[in-house]
Amino acid sequence: MLRLLFLGSSDFAVPVLKTLAGAGEMVVEAVVTRPDSRAGRGRKPSCTPVALAAAGLGLRVIKPAKPTPENLGNPAVDAMVSAAYGCWLPGALLRSSPLGVVNIHPSLLPEFRGAAPVARTILAGKTVTGVSFMVTDTGWDTGPLLRSVRTRVLPGETAGELSARLALIAAEHVTEVLRDYSQGRLEPVPQAGEGTYAGRISREDARLDWTRSARELERAVRAFNPSPGAWTLFMGKVLKVSRARRVDGSGTPGTFTRCGDRLLAATAEGMLELLEVQPESGRVMDAGSFLRGVREIPGS
Repeated sequence: MLRLLFLGSSDFAVPVLKTLAGAGEMVVEAVVTRPDSRAGRGRKPSCTPVALAAAGLGLRVIKPAKPTPENLGNPAVDAMVSAAYGCWLPGALLRSSPLGVVNIHPSLLPEFRGAAPVARTILAGKTVTGVSFMVTDTGWDTGPLLRSVRTRVLPGETAGELSARLALIAAEHVTEVLRDYSQGRLEPVPQAGEGTYAGRISREDARLDWTRSARELERAVRAFNPSPGAWTLFMGKVLKVSRARRVDGSGTPGTFTRCGDRLLAATAEGMLELLEVQPESGRVMDAGSFLRGVREIPGS
């Protein structure tokens, strides 16, 4: 029986946790996740998706501000598994279990190390991505690889959709990777090639730059969906763009045109049709519904 400590926070980690909790040859001794945050108008405490999933599975949950062997209770486990945990792991913790920390990263390492690999993959126009299983070291996603699983980036796929699909791929392979690693059939191999860094996406990063091409902007809309959400200014107010597609046409970059129930924006090369939008303090809606509440557009 392989005894595990699981570290994770976001939705990406939930399918992996559920798979490990249901694996007869493994036991999850405890789940480590980020502390509760305060969200909403009432600033009420909000726990992570992993904390919710762990509670539903009847697992013990630990929420340290900074994880160390001591504040985790010096767990006697064979290995730790991390996925989208979101906290730096000190060297003492990495060395505290015989097999170390097996991290699951949603990119083909060494490409897109860092906090936003899925969004950066789509922004870069990559057609192939995957999930990497690595043994964590003190670097930033630089540890040796156990296995990488490749998959195609589907046409029109958003970051949220791709992340959910990669999470299922990770869950499908995690027990086999841990079994083979623990039994010596899988040896960690140093990452090969030059690494790239996938930095965090800020709200300003998600502002649509109409001096870029429609092809690039269509990728940006997909990459920033669901968070932080691509946006622009429309008639002086923030307008989020959830879905868009590149179409033929031209015009002064940044100007909008109404064509029936279609909303088009001119870019440096081609036009971008805004398919789903969200006005300030409003809900997500299709372009036709949005346009019914707009009197004039030409020159906007």
